[in-house]
Amino acid sequence: LKTVKGGTVKPNGEFSGGVEMSCIGPGDCFGESALLTGACAGVTVLALSRAELLCISSRELREVLGADLGACLERSFLLSSLKKSPVTSQFSSSQQFEIVKVMIVN
Repeated sequence: LKTVKGGTVKPNGEFSGGVEMSCIGPGDCFGESALLTGACAGVTVLALSRAELLCISSRELREVLGADLGACLERSFLLSSLKKSPVTSQFSSSQQFEIVKVMIVN
């Protein structure tokens, strides 16, 4: 997983006739799919200016978050959704976390 600390980068830049997918800058991440699938990322990233990236390996991330990164991302997504809701945003963080623990994703 890589996070752009400074500068601008463009996934699938101008290598081998690549197609520009997006332009990402400070605070944006890329490489998430490779974390979940374990496959090498099939994306070329071109720096448009001097760029500084923060990197963490899947092994290191699993040490911090646990073995099931998919479940961790799902919990994070659910928590984010609860914080945006006008009703559930009124609950404390610990209450929101307890709600996520009993939620079932269909």
